[in-house]
Amino acid sequence: AEKVDGLEAMCTRNVWTEGPVQRCLAMIGQKPISVRWVVHNKGDQDNPNVRARLVARHIREKYGGKDVDDLFAAMPPFEAVKLLLTKCAQSQGKGRTRKLMFIDISKAHLYAPVDEDTEAYVDLPPECQKPGICGRLNFWLYGMRPASRGWENEYSRRLVDLGFERGKASPCCFYRAEDDIRCIVHGDDFVFEGDASQLREVADKLSKHWIVKVRATLGSDASDDKEVSVLNRIIRWGSQCAFYEADPRHVEKLLKEMEMSDCRPVSSPGVKVPGGIGDGQGPSADSEGQEKLDPVRTKRFRSCTARCNYLASDRPDITFATKELCRAMSSPEERHELALKRLCRYLKGHSRLVQSIPFKGDMDIHLDVNVDSDWAGCRETRKSTNGGSMSVSGSCLKVW
Repeated sequence: AEKVDGLEAMCTRNVWTEGPVQRCLAMIGQKPISVRWVVHNKGDQDNPNVRARLVARHIREKYGGKDVDDLFAAMPPFEAVKLLLTKCAQSQGKGRTRKLMFIDISKAHLYAPVDEDTEAYVDLPPECQKPGICGRLNFWLYGMRPASRGWENEYSRRLVDLGFERGKASPCCFYRAEDDIRCIVHGDDFVFEGDASQLREVADKLSKHWIVKVRATLGSDASDDKEVSVLNRIIRWGSQCAFYEADPRHVEKLLKEMEMSDCRPVSSPGVKVPGGIGDGQGPSADSEGQEKLDPVRTKRFRSCTARCNYLASDRPDITFATKELCRAMSSPEERHELALKRLCRYLKGHSRLVQSIPFKGDMDIHLDVNVDSDWAGCRETRKSTNGGSMSVSGSCLKVW
């Protein structure tokens, strides 16, 4: 059933135009790119949400593999989304009804047109194959190398037509000065911040071009949504403040990969032991524990450290410990693995972190920054390694 729905959508969109395979061979000197169905359950066993997507197998060695330049598409820093949340929360109480709107675009890549001077051909799906016939793409199919870049150009053009200005530091950030609306785009997820009536107008105009699903509109009105998940982060709208929670699933996966799901928790992510990684003295500080990890444990260490590094962007409590682990990625030793296990034990007892952003009439105009120094405590680089701490008046963290 999911495949039938997918085919109907592509036929409605006129994603390809049927033509002879001989034309493909004459124009590009290669056979059409093969396709396959990818079926994925985005839900769970109790609440299945099965999706079927026709994907072109363009990223393969015979088509050039990954050694090409057209795979890139810009992504925004997630701090930009947190900035919109902060701006919206701290603008409450000024007599305005500013809200956050989260929308999702269904089958986004199918809206990215192929350039007129570009020839791209794919095999027809098994359900509608014909001898000697292939499909010339009018819109990019999932799995085609230029698809992501094409979608980026498509949504940028549509937003600019609506009066938005594209960001210079990040091309995924947009701003419309006339009504002070901001937008962050991450793939097919859009986050808007602005006046409620203007947000509805933007969503209506975009729905004329794409299949737009308004996932949530967070605000103070009783009819507004109070919770939404964006890129697996949880955002909640309370009575006095907004809440932002890091993705707790990475902690579960980390403990499982390290085989520490039943470990005993500790109260700190690291300890300052002479020669240990927790004191910032580098990988050559002491002789004890300097035995290199074997290839299997090295691979696991790098994988888990990379996960910690991703999680640290939303968990300031583990930033310093993670930074020290990252310094050992090139040549991890046993003491580095022990430091990773220490961090896992801390996360076992503190699996969730929730940041609260109070509703205030006036935003803070300064930051209070507290720093310290251990006076060239790293024996390898002779630099200070203690991380400075920054606190914003009115904000708080809760870890449990």
